[in-house]
Amino acid sequence: QLKLIPIQDVRYFQADQKYVCVHHAGGQDLIDDSLKSLEEEFAGDFVRIHRGVVVAVARIERVAKSSDGKHEVVLRDGSQPPENELIISRRHLADVRRRLKGG
Repeated sequence: QLKLIPIQDVRYFQADQKYVCVHHAGGQDLIDDSLKSLEEEFAGDFVRIHRGVVVAVARIERVAKSSDGKHEVVLRDGSQPPENELIISRRHLADVRRRLKGG
């Protein structure tokens, strides 16, 4: 079935085997698209935080350090993704910080 999800409602995209799970204001849905193509299409509004997760920059409240020393994204809307779902990889940390500063 075809379901239109406004891009401003999308919190983040997460790789899920050969699909991508779109986490949005109304819940979550699987789409048959690649994370890479979504990242390229919405490059101005989204940032990759991990090899399997791309987050809407406007939805990021801050970057926090967890008790085990990992960096993670805290969302503005207060939604609580499952633990460790929005961990920022060391490889992407500098880019995430740069994007949050408007760079």
